Amino acid sequence: MPVSPAAGTQPATNVSQKPASSGKSGFIKIPVEPLFSGIGHVLFLAAVVAVIGVLIFFVGISSFQKSISNRSSQKIGPLAPPINVADVKFPGDLQRDLFLKKLHDAAKATDYTARYKLLLDNYSTLLGFYSGDHDPKTRAVLEQYAQYMINNYPEHAQESIYTVPCFDASCGKASYPAEIKKIKDEVDNGAFDKSLIQNLDRSFEAAALSSDKNFQWSMYINALSGVKSLYDKNKDANVLSLYKELLSFIEKNYPNYIMPPQIKL
Repeated sequence: MPVSPAAGTQPATNVSQKPASSGKSGFIKIPVEPLFSGIGHVLFLAAVVAVIGVLIFFVGISSFQKSISNRSSQKIGPLAPPINVADVKFPGDLQRDLFLKKLHDAAKATDYTARYKLLLDNYSTLLGFYSGDHDPKTRAVLEQYAQYMINNYPEHAQESIYTVPCFDASCGKASYPAEIKKIKDEVDNGAFDKSLIQNLDRSFEAAALSSDKNFQWSMYINALSGVKSLYDKNKDANVLSLYKELLSFIEKNYPNYIMPPQIKL
């Protein structure tokens, strides 16, 4: 015998029935909105981004401070002299005193970076000496110093800094242009100032040893400047003739370079 449904209940088949034609439903529909919408959604995302940003900032600051602390706390031992100072050909007492003072300060330094900067200054000073005297002995000392810096400060060992240039014939083969050979002969056989002859010889040799057009031009300009300085003092016709000859060579072979106005007559 079939069992009738209990009073007040509907058969299961009626659950999916559509509402009555009156359009009214027997259920109350509660609208469900997203947890965050509109401006609330934007503010929530902004807050999240801000929190993440603050966390990243403090983590970054902490890492940076740790890095600085590690560098500052890096202990450096006694300074091993880069070179034998007695081998340096100092142009004068002042240069010698300044060089020794920086070496002394580097020996006393307890900060890694401070010591490096002092030693680098002295390396640059030695490079200046070699640029001035073109002496093979000065170059040998400079090369020893450069190797010391490369060994002890490898993180700063850029080739452009510690590549010692060749300014003398003992480290390369000089190739003189025909015009410069002619000028050299005129200077060597003429009655010119000794210091001018030395300056021209060094400049011409350095240019002849290099294949770099920029460097060559710089050396010839240096030579021309020395000739002009001498002519400004003595107004000698031979010096003026030498100036014009060298100027003509530079303008002909380096037409794209701008002549410094201070060395023009």
